[in-house]
Amino acid sequence: MKDFESKKNTIQSIIENLDDETLRNVHNTYCEEARLEDDWIHDNSEDEFDTFFSDEKPSEIARMISYGDYNFTDPYFIITAYGNLKSGYATDFAYPSDVANYVVLENDALGNDEIQERLDEWADEEAEEEDSEDKE
Repeated sequence: MKDFESKKNTIQSIIENLDDETLRNVHNTYCEEARLEDDWIHDNSEDEFDTFFSDEKPSEIARMISYGDYNFTDPYFIITAYGNLKSGYATDFAYPSDVANYVVLENDALGNDEIQERLDEWADEEAEEEDSEDKE
């Protein structure tokens, strides 16, 4: 049976090697499950931007951009702890270690097939170990 750190490192490696869109989806599912909605990575499309900021005053949006680090052509954005916009790639904003920790502790693949396969393998291995111990 693998120990916690070994499992966490394996899951973290999987997460770190996901493409940007899949990483964003896994990260956002983690944020939703762990109730960390403030850490959500937002799509930087015009539609999502307009929808997300539909209730904000233009001057507030200008402040968020001015004091942030925002580029309209980047694929994603976040709201920083200071309420400013920062844009970039999912790899700039995701927390692979925290997500991996959650996955292993909760046995939750966060909707990712590759992570689920690994969790299933470990569950099968543990079941086999229990069966062999029972036979002894």
